[in-house]
Amino acid sequence: VVYLLKVGVVSLVMRSFGFTVGASLAAGVIMAQVSEVSLFFVARAQQLGLVSRHVYLLMLATTVTLLSVAPLASNIVRRVDKRDFSSLENAPTWARNRKRSIANVFS
Repeated sequence: VVYLLKVGVVSLVMRSFGFTVGASLAAGVIMAQVSEVSLFFVARAQQLGLVSRHVYLLMLATTVTLLSVAPLASNIVRRVDKRDFSSLENAPTWARNRKRSIANVFS
């Protein structure tokens, strides 16, 4: 559930910047990946008594599952056309202007 929520939020933000649906979903999948650092945090929280053993084991199983699925998700995302990430044709005016102003700073 958290993974899908993270994918949705990142996709909506990317879509608001004018990226295509494919590029937005691809970015959402990549950005929603869980990190192995979360294993450290949940283990430490369990040691400090902040979470119960049941919650610790649940978080451990969820993290390991998501870590094992991450390469598959990344492989699927690679199929998204690179043009999706560079296109701002349908972007809102403010997004196009922002891109131009940033380009002017570096030129």
